[in-house]
Formats: sequence, C-alpha cells, structure tokens
Amino acid sequence: MSVSKTLSIGLIIIVVVLAVIAGFFAYEWYAAENNYHALYAQYVSLQSNYTALEGRYSALQTNYTNLQNQYNSLQSQYSGLQGLYNSLESQYNTLQSEYSSLQSQYSNVSGLLNAVVTGMVSDTETDTVSPGDYDFLISIYVPSGCTASVTFTVSSTGPVTVYVMGAADMIDLLIDEWAQYYGQSPPFTWSYYYEFSGTYIQQTITLSPTYQYGGNMYFVVVYNPNAYSVTATGSITLNHLSCGSSS
Repeated sequence: MSVSKTLSIGLIIIVVVLAVIAGFFAYEWYAAENNYHALYAQYVSLQSNYTALEGRYSALQTNYTNLQNQYNSLQSQYSGLQGLYNSLESQYNTLQSEYSSLQSQYSNVSGLLNAVVTGMVSDTETDTVSPGDYDFLISIYVPSGCTASVTFTVSSTGPVTVYVMGAADMIDLLIDEWAQYYGQSPPFTWSYYYEFSGTYIQQTITLSPTYQYGGNMYFVVVYNPNAYSVTATGSITLNHLSCGSSS
C-alpha cells in the first residue's frame, strides 16, 4: 500500500474520531444547556416563593408586634382595673359596715322616739263640756321630721264637733275664747287639720309637724253646739311613727 493511501485512511479516521468527539461534546453541551434552563427556572420560582414568604413573614412579624403591644396595653389596663376593683370593693365593704351600724342606730333611735311619743300620749279623758264651749280633751306630741299615724275615739252624750289642731292654733283659740268672755272681739283666726261631727267618732289620721325644730303638740278639741252640757270621753293611740326618709 502506498504511503499516500495510508495517510488518507489515517486522516479519515482522525476526522471521524474528531466528529464523534465533537458530537459527544455537542450533546453534552445541549444537555447542560437544558439543565441550566430548567435549574434557572426553578431558581426563579424559588426566588419568587422566597420573596412571597419573606413578605408574609414580615406581615406576620408586624401583626405579632402589634398584638404583643395590644396585649401589653390590655395587661396594663387589667392591672389598673384590678386595682380599681379592689379599691371599690374595700370602699363598698366599709360603707356596708357603716350602713349596718347606722341601721342599728336608727332602729335604736326609732324605738326611743316611739317610746317618747307613746309616753306623751294623753290617757283616756272624760270631761263635761258646757253649751258653746270648747274642751281640749286629748293630745299627742309628734317630733320634728316625723310623721305619725294615730287613731282617736271620742264619744259624747250629745252631738259635738271635733277639731284636730296644733299647739299654735290651740293658743289662738284660748285667746279668742278669753276675749269673747270679756266681751272683746276675737283677735285671732285659728285653724285646724281635721273636723268631724257626731256622738261617736273614731278616725285614723296622719300628723306631720311643719316646724323645722321641736315638733308639735296636737290636740283633739271638742266643741259643744248644744243648749245643754254634754259629757265627752276621748282616747288616742299611736299606730306608727316614721322619721326622716325611713318608714
């Protein structure tokens, strides 16, 4: 075989080998390029997911901080309200104790007032009343600031008129009677709280002094309009006494 033919064969072999090698590297480069693009796409997707997660994390971090601040504020308010509640509860317990003490004192004073008023109620009284005369048959005292419920009874041997009046009007009536006895004009005009007529009168009435201090004495006065004398008997009973705003 000639040398030129041998060289041609060798050159062909070399070209084939180089072509094979070039094809292999081209295939590898193509595969690498595809892998690169796939990986790059995954990277972009992961980058986008990371950015989204980072945004959500930041939002959650902000919400957590806000909630933590709100919790701390509420915790502080709760502590303040708890202190206020404890203070109010202590004041309530103190006032409750003072109220109980005052209630007990009121009961004692109310009992004493009832005893005093009951002690100042006149006993059953029987008087003879001349024609045209007035007779102060029975009386009861009511302290200032109090209201008394009383029941009185008057029975007489003839029809009479009964007045219930206070001490000031009773004095005016006495002065008028004295003036008329001596032929003078009555200097005063007296008034009354209640008026009843008959031979047997039993009434339950309410008496409440208008004076700021000292209370008032109330009188059951019998007037005889007849031309003859009558005998009148009267009695009075204290039913209930209430003072101030309590009953």
